[in-house]
Amino acid sequence: MYRLKDKLVGYYGVDAKTDHCLYVYHEQVMIELNKEALSRRVLEVDVKDFYTRVLPLNQGIVYNCNTRLVYEREGVKREIGSELYPMWIVEDDIIVICFEEGKTGLKRINLLGEEKWWYEASLANGQLVHDGVLYFRVVDRENVLYALSFATGEAKEWLVLDEGASLHIVTSFEDKVICLLNKKTMAAVDVVTGAMVWNTALYNREGNELPVNISVPLHGGQYGDKYYLLYGVLFMCLDMKEGGFTVLQRIEGDMNGVPLFVQRSSIFEDKIYFVGDNMNNGWNRFGVFDIHQERIVWQTEISLAKGEVLNNKPIGGEKYVFLNDSAFNLYVFEREE
Repeated sequence: MYRLKDKLVGYYGVDAKTDHCLYVYHEQVMIELNKEALSRRVLEVDVKDFYTRVLPLNQGIVYNCNTRLVYEREGVKREIGSELYPMWIVEDDIIVICFEEGKTGLKRINLLGEEKWWYEASLANGQLVHDGVLYFRVVDRENVLYALSFATGEAKEWLVLDEGASLHIVTSFEDKVICLLNKKTMAAVDVVTGAMVWNTALYNREGNELPVNISVPLHGGQYGDKYYLLYGVLFMCLDMKEGGFTVLQRIEGDMNGVPLFVQRSSIFEDKIYFVGDNMNNGWNRFGVFDIHQERIVWQTEISLAKGEVLNNKPIGGEKYVFLNDSAFNLYVFEREE
């Protein structure tokens, strides 16, 4: 079903936001790797500092290398500014994180570097863009969700929980923002009214509530109107339309009956690619979990040096799957019919 096509020694892959390319770093060189043809193109040399986002814009790409914000198209580069780190594309503009006079914030700029607005904030991990609005938390305020208009740069407190509560942004579905509350329940909030549409705990198939803490960041992803999670020994499904949150399977072991603990996973189409360990420091497992069959359909063990692990989420594609180990080796697996 899958075979190891190549092992690129000393390569670190970045899950960039382009449809066709993966961006990798090797011996201080930034390389564009085509996900289908596996062809390579050198973008930057003498790379001392890189930022792990590459965004598509007007048939080109925007990235930060050596603290420089660069727009590249067909081999022609334009330097936009320095200490600007690209986060999102809005129409023909770029939303960047920037640092000015000891302050951290977001700024909307065009390709000439001209500022349209600035908003001071230190973003916490996990943000969501839905219909031209950025939903985010700030550092040290885990109980408040903010909403910022990309059009105006104006922000407001959008969802406020009790002091001491926490929330993690999961995704959006139709006109709802989906959040994990206090690492226990999933909730949907209407983007127009701000009202909570549903709030559900985790249940098994028999309808019994399970007192399980959900680890963040979440591992899995969205497929249709469902959000699937594969982590630890549980395969879970969130029905984003109806609000049900269910453990579909408990993973008793891998395909050979050996204990398995999933450490990282990501979804591509109807497959969840995962890396995990044997619960005995053997973090060298790579496998494929089929959503429809609710089981592991393929797996392998990768020979790693002592102390090395598969500590990055696999990056799926139409033809190839990419995964890194902690020694910066990039494994390329080919899908076979």
